[in-house]
Amino acid sequence: MSAVSTKTICGRCFSGYIENGVCTSCHAKGEENRNASALPRGARLYGGRYVVGDVLGSGGFGITYAARDVQLSERVAIKELFPDRGFSRTQDKLTVRPDPDQEEYFKHISRRFTEEASMLAKLVGQPNIVSVYNTFSENNTVYYVMEFLEGSDLQHVVVKNGRLSYNKIMPIIMPILDALEIVHSKNMVHRDIKPANIFITQDGSPRLIDFGSARTYNRDRSYSRYATEGFAPYEQYITDGELGPWTDIYSLCVTVYYCMTGKKPPSACDRKLGAVPIPLNKLCPGLPDSFVAAIHKGMAMDIDGRYKNASDLKKALLKKSRGTEPDPKSAWKIMFTKGQMKGKSVSLPENCTVILGRGPKCNVKFPGTCNTVSTVHMTVSITRDGKIHIRDESSRNGSALECMKLNSGAWYTIQPGQRVILARTEEFTVVRG
Repeated sequence: MSAVSTKTICGRCFSGYIENGVCTSCHAKGEENRNASALPRGARLYGGRYVVGDVLGSGGFGITYAARDVQLSERVAIKELFPDRGFSRTQDKLTVRPDPDQEEYFKHISRRFTEEASMLAKLVGQPNIVSVYNTFSENNTVYYVMEFLEGSDLQHVVVKNGRLSYNKIMPIIMPILDALEIVHSKNMVHRDIKPANIFITQDGSPRLIDFGSARTYNRDRSYSRYATEGFAPYEQYITDGELGPWTDIYSLCVTVYYCMTGKKPPSACDRKLGAVPIPLNKLCPGLPDSFVAAIHKGMAMDIDGRYKNASDLKKALLKKSRGTEPDPKSAWKIMFTKGQMKGKSVSLPENCTVILGRGPKCNVKFPGTCNTVSTVHMTVSITRDGKIHIRDESSRNGSALECMKLNSGAWYTIQPGQRVILARTEEFTVVRG
C-alpha cells in the first residue's frame, strides 16, 4: 500500500506545494489566518468544476478566492456574495445563512450582485477591464468567476514604492481612461474608482476591477448613496445626485493626485465647506501646465466644471505645454508653515545633509526666542536619488511626522509635502525647490 502524500498543495497556483511556508512553484507565501467565514480550502463549486483555494480578499459584501477550473485546467478567481455582518454558514460550512432580520436585505443585494456580474459579462474581452466568465447560484448565495490576475493593486504599489512620477502615472491612467470609455459607452458608471480598484499586472498592464458599485445611469434615475471617502465626488453623497461619466472622471483625477503626492485632497464634503486642495504643481513642481490644469479640472466640485467624458480628459492630458517632469536631482526647499519661522524657506542642494536647531553649528538656525527647539534638534538628509530622510537628535521636546512621534536617533523616510513637527510648536515641509 503506497503512502498518502501529506504535502499541502498551494492554494494560489495549484501546481506547487507549500514547504517551509512558501510555494515550491510560484514562491507565494502559504495562506495564514484564513477568514473564518470563508469556504473551506478544497471546496468544490458548480458541480465540482471549480476547486476553491486561498482567499484573495474580502470586503463588505463578498469574499474573493483563488480557484482552479478543473474543466479547463486553469486558474480563475471566484467572488462569493457573503456580507460581513448578519450572515453565517450552516454546519456544512458551505451554505450561507442570513440572520432572520437580514433576509429581505439579502434578496436585494443578491439581485445587485447578479447585476454586477451581468454588467461585467458585457465587457468580456475588453482590454484593461477584468473579465467575467461565468455566474451561478449555489449554497444559498451567488458567485461569479473572473480571470485570475497576478500582480498588485495600485494602492499597494504606492504604499510599497512611494509616489509615482509623471512618467510612471501616464502609462497607467491612459489605458484606464480607454477602459472607462468602454464602460461609459455601455451606459454604465463605475462609482468607485480609487487606487485599490486599479490592478497592475505583472507585465505592468493596468486593469479596472471591482464593479460592485457600478450602476447604469440616466438623468431620471435615483441612486443608493455610496461614496469612498476622499475619492468620491459630491454627487455621490446625495441620494439622487446626477451620476455619469463625470463621476468616474472626478475619482480618477483624485486617484492621480493621490498617487503623485501621497496625499488625498480634502473630501468633497470638506470642500463643500470651503476646504481647498493644495495645487498639484506645488507638491510636484515641474509638471506640464496642461497636465496640472487637466487634473484639477477633472476634480472640479461642480459637474459643469468637469470634463463630460473620458475622451476629452485624455486629450487634455496629452496636450503639450510649458513644464516638464522634474529632474530627480533638482534642488529642494524646506518651507516653514507654523511657528516663529512661518513663511520662511531654505533652499537645499541635491545630496545634502543639514542640521536644524538654535545652536551655532546648525545649518538652519531658529531664533534664540524659539526656546522650545533644542540647540541641535533634527537632521534632514536628501540623497542623490531624491529621497528625504529625517532624524530627531535626542531633542528636549521631541519631533513628529504628521501625527507619529519620532524615536530619537532613528532615520525616517518622508514624502514631499508631509508635515514635520518640532517641539509641538514649529512645522515645516520639504518640497522641490
